[in-house]
Amino acid sequence: MQSKKRSPEAALSIPSPRRFESEWLKYLVAKHYLSLETVTFEFEEISTTEFAEVRRKVAEAAIITPLHADLKAVATWFLRRKDCEEVTYEQKYPESARIADVACVPRGYYVEVGKVEDITRIYQMLGLDVISRGSEVSSVLRRHPKSDDPMKRGSVQAILSVPFPVEDEYRRAWEVDELAVHTYTLGSRPVSTANRRHRWWGEED
Repeated sequence: MQSKKRSPEAALSIPSPRRFESEWLKYLVAKHYLSLETVTFEFEEISTTEFAEVRRKVAEAAIITPLHADLKAVATWFLRRKDCEEVTYEQKYPESARIADVACVPRGYYVEVGKVEDITRIYQMLGLDVISRGSEVSSVLRRHPKSDDPMKRGSVQAILSVPFPVEDEYRRAWEVDELAVHTYTLGSRPVSTANRRHRWWGEED
């Protein structure tokens, strides 16, 4: 895959609910609590045969629209390029009620395709809580203990976003030939304050 890296601005400018949660995402990336990498590639890089094979697997899972299913197939192809052989659909995040569109559980990769309705899942599922004072962020806390077990909380290594390549999410045809995948991981800035008010900490102390 001949992917090209892009700046974080491309992902953070994706239309999302104009609420403080979206601003927090930008804050976390700017302050290096989260790391964001964007790669782009041409849709034609995916062979027709491979796409058809993956698309059949996607059809067996829950889909919202044909375009949504197409993006699930794209996400599957992308994960396979990252050496993810075990790909599942409609996968719950570890010990959470939230569901990811596509996942590679052994690697801890969870993918949201189309529109991310609740932007908070990106940083909450990566283990961060944002505490604010008015409109300002006052502190960033660890949401839950870390874990090496891929089925337990704290084991999400990356959340990938594959946004709709069209303005109208019900259209099947792309408006552009280039697709983007935005990958969020924990950044270089350490989070030293443990969120021990959360019930998860009480269970493991």
